Amino acid sequence: MKALKEYGRTSPYFLGLLDGQVTRSDVVPHDLKYLFRCLHSRTEYQLWFATWKRHLQDALPGWLNDPDTAIDNEGNMITLSHVMGEGDWEMPQKQAESLPKPLLKQIARVAVKAFSTMRPSGPMESYLDIFQGPQENFLLFVERLTVAVEQQEEDEVARKKLVTSLTFKHANQVCKKAMLTLPRNPKPTLQDYVEVVTEIVPLMTSGKPERLEHRKKAVHAAAAATSTSRQDNAAVTPKTPRQGRHPSRSTADRPCALCGKRGHWWQACPLRQEFQEFKQNKEGGGDRRGGGSLQKN
Repeated sequence: MKALKEYGRTSPYFLGLLDGQVTRSDVVPHDLKYLFRCLHSRTEYQLWFATWKRHLQDALPGWLNDPDTAIDNEGNMITLSHVMGEGDWEMPQKQAESLPKPLLKQIARVAVKAFSTMRPSGPMESYLDIFQGPQENFLLFVERLTVAVEQQEEDEVARKKLVTSLTFKHANQVCKKAMLTLPRNPKPTLQDYVEVVTEIVPLMTSGKPERLEHRKKAVHAAAAATSTSRQDNAAVTPKTPRQGRHPSRSTADRPCALCGKRGHWWQACPLRQEFQEFKQNKEGGGDRRGGGSLQKN
């Protein structure tokens, strides 16, 4: 209940926690109905129950074709009354004795699916209309998008592709610039997008004007030091015919997200260490408002 209040019923975190709780152990239909009755008002529970029943009806033919879920422990063919815990199977002890464990897990998953696909009250925002705000946290944007897609698309494979595609297309310019630093092949996943944004964007954005100025000075100083060092080395060490050549890399067609130069990814940028040190000094200075990676974009 605490996670429900803090994160909301539609948050992926709460739904993942709920799914883990009910599928990790053998929960009978009687207990499932009690659990979801606690998570809803009376009217909402009626809606959940109707949605659960409809999903069970859709899943039943597939269960009857599976030897692990087709019959109960007494040799009877599985029916809708079995999986809903009604009629002769209304008592929880009877459900625990007669329903096979693989079937109990399937029934529980359908219960969570009914909970997550219930249509909320009021108008529903299409996932095609969900865009990340200029200052919106990237993880919160992905969460809003994921919830909308899960409520409006039935196919699980299509859901994953939609979320990954729209996460890139509907992200703000700062986050999109960070995602463009990823190699094109293999095609980036949603996890790749989340990782690169939480790593790079805090280094690309600023909090207060004075911090931006301080950061610019630090970067310019680091760049000047790097340039001076290179000039000194060039004066001392004579170049061979091959020293002035840059190796051919696939990264040459895109500028680095940190220094703007071509020829390397942001992970290999010579200024990355200075950025990281500045970021750590900033976070240790008492103005930290949360997790280091959950920076507002």
